[in-house]
Amino acid sequence: MKKILTLISLGLLALSGNAFADPDNYTAANGTGCDNYFAGDTAQFNHQFDGIKNISSSARWVSCPVDKDNVISLGGLRNPTWVRWSGAGTISCVLNNFNVNGVVTQTRSGGMVNSGWFSIPALGLDDFWGTNTMYCLVPAGGILQTYHYFEI
Repeated sequence: MKKILTLISLGLLALSGNAFADPDNYTAANGTGCDNYFAGDTAQFNHQFDGIKNISSSARWVSCPVDKDNVISLGGLRNPTWVRWSGAGTISCVLNNFNVNGVVTQTRSGGMVNSGWFSIPALGLDDFWGTNTMYCLVPAGGILQTYHYFEI
């Protein structure tokens, strides 16, 4: 009986470990997690429930983290990165991959005029020790609302 209970416990432990796995590596991030790129621009942005808003009278740069939850996979980002914003004017975003030394190894860009969704082509490779970051030039009054990416 003790052997059966031990086997059942081990089976449940194995199942509970898989319950937290992220097999698709798809991430949706709120623009609130983005921040001003230049230190002096802190007062030019509001972090709101629906994203980061440029409250200045001119376009300003923000930096958005693109977290890697599967560092062992070196395939980069699968499919385009999708960005949603609201406002008037043109938003431009650049998605960068940095290697272990902080050197940009790949750059992809995208943008659009006025509110809506737009895509940035996928990054094709990754560095185990490197990072990914997205920078966006947000027009005056614009809100970077959300961005979605799919890690290989």
